[in-house]
Amino acid sequence: MPQRSERAEKVEPALAAWAKDAGAAVADVIVEADVPQPKATVVSGPRHRAGGSPLQIRGLTDAQQAKREARLADLRSLLHDVVGSDPTFFKYADAFATSVTPAQLAAIAASPLVKVVRRNERVGRRGARPTG
Repeated sequence: MPQRSERAEKVEPALAAWAKDAGAAVADVIVEADVPQPKATVVSGPRHRAGGSPLQIRGLTDAQQAKREARLADLRSLLHDVVGSDPTFFKYADAFATSVTPAQLAAIAASPLVKVVRRNERVGRRGARPTG
């Protein structure tokens, strides 16, 4: 089980501060999964000089892909068990959106399946003032 400091590092500071004083309040959060990621490297050489892409992307091996899918399924199940409802999945971000209480946040952050938990906030147009 992760130590308290490891859990705290998984929760963004503003969200951790909210959790200390929130009581039974609920926050909307994004839970990012700790899963294998494809690797992109910058390359230089004949292909790049000939106008090709300077990026080389290596996909996941079959074993890494299977591990990724299993961890995402396990995290979905954990979130459902802790929160009591199905989270919303963001496929290309390897993340889930849900609403949590401070106690639920602590339980989620304790999981080795979780990379980071951030507050899910509305982002306004550039230059627009925040509402509400």
